[in-house]
Amino acid sequence: MYNKNHTKQSTRSENERKDTVTSVRMSKDQKQKIQQKAEKAGMPIGSYMVNVAANGGDKLTPETLVAFQNLINTACDAVKENKPEQAEDMQKGAFQLWQKLI
Repeated sequence: MYNKNHTKQSTRSENERKDTVTSVRMSKDQKQKIQQKAEKAGMPIGSYMVNVAANGGDKLTPETLVAFQNLINTACDAVKENKPEQAEDMQKGAFQLWQKLI
């Protein structure tokens, strides 16, 4: 359901907050392959590595879900306020999000 008073809220629970740092040793070839996959996924290399290791590479990350929700909220605002000029920006945003899912 659409909430006209929507605000950006964190979808992370206490146990999902990023407060630990670690390092990983890898070959240059491994780093290059990981970097390419991260770029294809539209993610920084660190976020990509954590996502793959912790979630099995599930593309529906909390960040992606928040982006979908924000896009939906924008669409609802555009329809409600009769601002069709925002339709192109919403289409581009939706396309970029879908690219992360495929």
